[in-house]
Amino acid sequence: MPVPLTETWSSAFLQSALTLLIFALGIPAIILQITLSPEVQRLASRRVLGGGRWTLFGVLLYVAAVLSYVWVLHPPDISPKGVREWIGSIVLTVILLLTVALWWDLLTSASRENVLVKLQKKAVVKRASKYQVNDIAVADIVFLGIRGRPGTEKKAVLLSLEYCSKAVQSAKHYQHGQLDAVIMGIGTILSAADLRADDQNFQEGGRILNSILDRCSSNTSSDFTAAVRTLERLSTESIRYCSDSTVSLYLESVSAPRVPLPLAARGLHNMGITALELKKFHLALAVLNRLESIARTSLPNQARAPVLYLVAFISRFWFKSIVARSRMSQSLAAVSTGPISDFVLSVSHYFTERGDFEIGDSVLSLSKELRGHNQDTDDMQSELPLL
Repeated sequence: MPVPLTETWSSAFLQSALTLLIFALGIPAIILQITLSPEVQRLASRRVLGGGRWTLFGVLLYVAAVLSYVWVLHPPDISPKGVREWIGSIVLTVILLLTVALWWDLLTSASRENVLVKLQKKAVVKRASKYQVNDIAVADIVFLGIRGRPGTEKKAVLLSLEYCSKAVQSAKHYQHGQLDAVIMGIGTILSAADLRADDQNFQEGGRILNSILDRCSSNTSSDFTAAVRTLERLSTESIRYCSDSTVSLYLESVSAPRVPLPLAARGLHNMGITALELKKFHLALAVLNRLESIARTSLPNQARAPVLYLVAFISRFWFKSIVARSRMSQSLAAVSTGPISDFVLSVSHYFTERGDFEIGDSVLSLSKELRGHNQDTDDMQSELPLL
């Protein structure tokens, strides 16, 4: 005959089992709250832990353990003396070992590195012999990058995005317009204001964007244009927050030969304006030299964008530094045909017609300055006594 369960023993045992269950599931939850950042907790609960699957697994484990333990404590009364105690100890030991194993697996699965690996696997989907980007998974990766600490955490996220770009671009049927989410994500991570990326992150992001450009077979594709625009945006950010060596890398990338001249000229112009705003005149001069270099390739057709943006940049530089005006006058003379002031005025009209009123006003002010300077020179010459 089985040993009957008494009410007192059953109540005490169920209370003990419930306490053990709460302990087993509550301890790892507390550890996760303490050790993981909020963004990792959020993604881990949705992407790794499956919205409660781990809790369900733990509950089922303990229900099985409780039933087994009840059976051990109340076997038929024919068991040899002492066997029941040994079996009970073994069952209790197995429960504790499974609890530790559950904790370990839960904590390692919810780590930042593991969450990132799982997101990376979901970010690229193969369909019909081509890879496609899963924008939702990429958005989660970017979220981790935005909230990640500068240095290794942001670098790990950038490398995951590089993996996505390589997978898509290495496919046979790559369509040159599938990486918008990846490219924009790189720019978003590096320009995030809450946890500002460091020099290493900016260099890594620039390298990845350049590798995307290298794998684009056309410089008119949407992926190529998006990568160039992101490099342009990050180049101005690098002037604000990075070392000169990092700025030099972006200066080279923005004005690389593969970049169409209009895009390169606009990017250099924006870099130069930022350098002037921050009074980093050595960087502004480096931009001026590079603009002059690509403008020479546009001569003698002054309608080309490099010449126009060169004049636009000089119009801002002119009023920032008096001692550099002779240097800029030489540059204007090299790209102008006819009177310099008239040529500068025509550039002002060009930007005004395009709706770039700020640039147009700046160039117009330079034109007036040059006309006034020429008039003053003529007046001085007319007042000189004849010898």
